[in-house]
Amino acid sequence: TTTTTTTTTTTTTTTSTTTKEGVLGEQILAINCGSDVEKDGWSVDQYFNAGARTILPEFFNPEDVQVPYTSLRYLTEDANVLRYVIPTDDLPIGTKLRIVLHFMEISPNVLEGERVFEVVIDRDSVDDHVDLMTSPGLFQPYVLAHDYVVDAEVLIIKCKALDAAVLPPVLNGIELYLRA
Repeated sequence: TTTTTTTTTTTTTTTSTTTKEGVLGEQILAINCGSDVEKDGWSVDQYFNAGARTILPEFFNPEDVQVPYTSLRYLTEDANVLRYVIPTDDLPIGTKLRIVLHFMEISPNVLEGERVFEVVIDRDSVDDHVDLMTSPGLFQPYVLAHDYVVDAEVLIIKCKALDAAVLPPVLNGIELYLRA
């Protein structure tokens, strides 16, 4: 099984996932944001609109950090919103999904309040103030899960910097699970 909580990065690819909320259905997508390599059931980065990617620096022991926290996508100055537009046209309208987003601050130079952003899924703000340095802290994963019902041919996930932000939003991974 796969365990997904706000305090663990242990992931094993199977057809279902157990979270604090219970057992999820089949995983239908796992994107390792910023990665150009498929690994441990995670696909290469795809469906993004802009930005650059970072691979975890080599001074980290790769055994200490697991996918999707080994890479990330972040905004560059030429864009104001980090956006993923994921096709859902192969799913019937009304299909229930659990969207799981993975974040981790990997820069020890970032201070609390410098990288603050909002996470929006389609039109719903699912977290209006993400500050990875304040909580959970440097090198600690933050996992955000959101239930969603397919109502269009695409699913739009946005990370938008707040006005007070000095640094752009980051995103490490996106998972989609079918819900019963």
